[in-house]
Amino acid sequence: MLFFKKPSSILSLFLFVVVVMLQGCTTYPALATFEQYNEVLDGAVHANLLAGGNDFQLTGNVTGLVCKGHSNVTHIPPFGQCRDQRGDIFMTCDDVRTATGEWSATTCTSGYGAGKDNLGNKFVFTFGMDHPEATKFIA
Repeated sequence: MLFFKKPSSILSLFLFVVVVMLQGCTTYPALATFEQYNEVLDGAVHANLLAGGNDFQLTGNVTGLVCKGHSNVTHIPPFGQCRDQRGDIFMTCDDVRTATGEWSATTCTSGYGAGKDNLGNKFVFTFGMDHPEATKFIA
């Protein structure tokens, strides 16, 4: 027995599910810099809000260094607020370095973080911010 008797009801349900799924995935700008290098890495975070994880890729503006990684949410404040969510990241770069770090959300779509690579070099990064705003965090 079908729960929906009209084809339009089935189509409406299908469209609703598709819209919800598409809203779960979005892209934000990302900017990063390593403390010991005169290099800004520019890229994007591909957030899967439904799964709670993010993939990202950054590319050096001068050297073309490419770093890719993943982020996870590790803390959600009471009542599911976005501000002050925290998480961790892991990335690998094409010059064989690996790096780990932590981030904090400033809004539902932006935040900042810091970490170290396997050589001990510190880096800072932002996501979801335009370049002038991001520069305040990474300068």
